[in-house]
Amino acid sequence: MRAIGWIGGLTLREAFRRRLVPAAFGLGAAFLALFGLALFRIHRELARLGPSDPPMREEIVGFFLRAGPFVANFLIVMAAVVGTADTIAGEMRSRRGRSPAGRSRSGKGWGTSFGC
Repeated sequence: MRAIGWIGGLTLREAFRRRLVPAAFGLGAAFLALFGLALFRIHRELARLGPSDPPMREEIVGFFLRAGPFVANFLIVMAAVVGTADTIAGEMRSRRGRSPAGRSRSGKGWGTSFGC
C-alpha cells in the first residue's frame, strides 16, 4: 500500500513539473465557462424562439446537459493519449544518443511500452 502512495506522489510531482496539472485546471475552467455560456444562450434562445411547450424545452436543454459530460470525457481521453505519446517520444529521444550497447537494451523498454 505504501508503494502505491509513493508512485502516486511521483506521478503528481512529474505532472506538476511538466505543468500538466495547472494546464488541466485552466483548460477545465475554460471548458466549464464555455459550456455554461453556451447553455445560457441556448436556454435564452429557446425561451424566445423555441417551442412553447415547457417539457419540450426541458428535453432540449437536458440533451445538452447530457452531452456535456461526453465531451469532457472525450477531452480527458485525448489528453491521456497526447500525454502518453509525449512520454514515449521523450523516452525514445533520450535514448537516441547512447552507445550501441545501450540501444540494444532500449528496444526492451520500447516493447514494454506497447505491451510486446
